[in-house]
Amino acid sequence: MKIESKSGMVDIEVFKRKTSTGIDFYETTAYDEHKNKLGFVNFEILDKSIWYGSSHKTAWIYLIETEEKYQHKGIGKTLLDVMEYIAVLNKCENIEGKYYPTNDYAKPFYEKNDYSIEVDDYDQFVIKHLDKEENFLIAHRMQTALKSKFEIQTASKKADLSLESTNA
Repeated sequence: MKIESKSGMVDIEVFKRKTSTGIDFYETTAYDEHKNKLGFVNFEILDKSIWYGSSHKTAWIYLIETEEKYQHKGIGKTLLDVMEYIAVLNKCENIEGKYYPTNDYAKPFYEKNDYSIEVDDYDQFVIKHLDKEENFLIAHRMQTALKSKFEIQTASKKADLSLESTNA
């Protein structure tokens, strides 16, 4: 699918697969018009929050990375937007991920995108709570940026997702 980003048009491929435990795992990759890999985000949809230990449906970020020469050009933000949109479509209440304070780019990136940093005795996490207003903003941002049909590819077929499938 094509998405307008700060640096121009970006091709995004979203692959969804089931893990051995039945969890939906997403691999989302951004490419330029020459199929050069710009960055990726890997995440899964969980039935409960890892940070809060509650039964809130959560998108868990495993890794988001932008190739060094493409950093600060909107690629990471575009990947985050796609991930957040998928979280909204899956009716997630939170987006969470482990935060590594040794990564100098991570904290300002997440904070700029309305994530908070949470700390316990052992780890640091990024968290974004998705309420009805936030869901609307995420969906609107994605609908505005999309320049083609939103598709998620699975092993057996492509699945089309649209805003009509959610109560955002």
